[in-house]
Amino acid sequence: MPLLWQTTPKRLSYFCPDSKDGNVSAVLSMTPNRTTGLMLADRQGTRRAGLILSADGEPALELYDNEKKCRVRVAVATDGEPQVWLYDIHETPRIAAGVSPDGSATLGLSNSDHKATISLNMQADGNPSLNLTDQEGKPRAALGYTELEVRPGGTMDKQPVFSFVLSDPSGEILWKAP
Repeated sequence: MPLLWQTTPKRLSYFCPDSKDGNVSAVLSMTPNRTTGLMLADRQGTRRAGLILSADGEPALELYDNEKKCRVRVAVATDGEPQVWLYDIHETPRIAAGVSPDGSATLGLSNSDHKATISLNMQADGNPSLNLTDQEGKPRAALGYTELEVRPGGTMDKQPVFSFVLSDPSGEILWKAP
């Protein structure tokens, strides 16, 4: 008997096995845009997990709550960057983490409209930073390595790893050390 990978596969665009009680337990499909997916359901037929491969080759794992809302997504971008997102009950991403191809890492937390954020960063060269933005998305505080635009002349002022900067709502620097 030939092994599974030695046989000619059947050409299906959709495969959906039923459980003993008639509920769909899994769906394997390919969409017209060439995205392939395996969706898994619980005993009640509610979608709970999905393994997706996008048309451009990006793999992802999605986990869903009882209301069929995506709450966790783990993916590897086409540039090789691993990414993780945690979503609130409205499927708004609230926590995101990633490692860029250059080795820099970021952990970000945001409010429901993505404006007020906390971002913890470690650059590839080892320079860390913690950045806070307000409800308008404007920088308010930075601890560690940061680049500040100096308004007169428009030059960039690079702050060292041990710096601390506070800004007002208009972006003007209120206080910094050193």
